[in-house]
Amino acid sequence: MLDTKSSGNATSKYETADTLRASIYQVWLEKKKQVIREQQRKQKLKEQQENERREQENMESKKEAKASFEAWKAKKKDVLKESSGKKKEEEKKKQQAEAENEQRKEVAKKAAFEKWKEEKDMYQMGKIKKQKEIEKEKKRKEKEEVTEKKKDNFAALNKWNSNKKVALKQKMKENAKEEEKKKTEEEYTKYEREEMASTMYEKWLDIMLSTLEAFNSVEQKEKQQKHDKKQRKIRRILLHSESPPPWSPPNKTIPFGK
Repeated sequence: MLDTKSSGNATSKYETADTLRASIYQVWLEKKKQVIREQQRKQKLKEQQENERREQENMESKKEAKASFEAWKAKKKDVLKESSGKKKEEEKKKQQAEAENEQRKEVAKKAAFEKWKEEKDMYQMGKIKKQKEIEKEKKRKEKEEVTEKKKDNFAALNKWNSNKKVALKQKMKENAKEEEKKKTEEEYTKYEREEMASTMYEKWLDIMLSTLEAFNSVEQKEKQQKHDKKQRKIRRILLHSESPPPWSPPNKTIPFGK
């Protein structure tokens, strides 16, 4: 019983220790959670304050930037106004200088044109004078060429007439020879045609005679064959009959047995 009681006391002590430890852990865990929540709250508050500070700084920066822009804009307007005045003054001076320069150019151009016109007139006068001299020389040469050409043409005409007479005589001789030759050839051709016609007629006549003879020979042969056939038939009749048939003229002979 003592052992049982002692064992039960030991078990009870162990359970009490576990319960105590569990209670201590639970208390520690709750405090830990509170600390974590407090830290999270502080962190969130800190982040919120930081965001508000940044927004405030951004707003102040924007205000400063806007103020700076407005100041720059006002200053720029004055600068542009001053620059525009200077630019207009410079433009005016530039236009005046260009006008003066253009006027000087026009004066120089006019003077150059007058000088060029004078030189051109002198050149044209010299050119016209030279052209007239060239035309005059050209006409003189053309006149000489026409005269020489007439002389050459006259000499050539005389030579041509002389040569033409000789050529005509020669042509007449050649024509006479040609006519004689042509006449001889025509007579020879006529003779050849007549000779050829005679030869061809003789050949044709020989062919016709040969054909006629052959035809007569064939006809004579056929007549002879008919006559022989007729005689053989008569002999056969005479040999196989007691009395001969009545006599009839040769041109009206009627074979026996027909």
